Amino acid sequence: MQSVDAVREFVKGAAAKEARITYLQDEVYKFQAKEGGRWWSVYGCPWTPYFRGWAFNYKPEDAERK
Repeated sequence: MQSVDAVREFVKGAAAKEARITYLQDEVYKFQAKEGGRWWSVYGCPWTPYFRGWAFNYKPEDAERK
């Protein structure tokens, strides 16, 4: 199993930024598709209701915290 810090570095570190990858965890990202164009905003959240132990699952009793 990989450490949380190693995975976080992989998805949010310098190499990810250089590859223009934007990982969102409970946050908003605003961008323009072209200069002078419309501004877009995207909210990203990896959390999903519990399903067979997949990644980023939460149990119903934890729903209020997510």
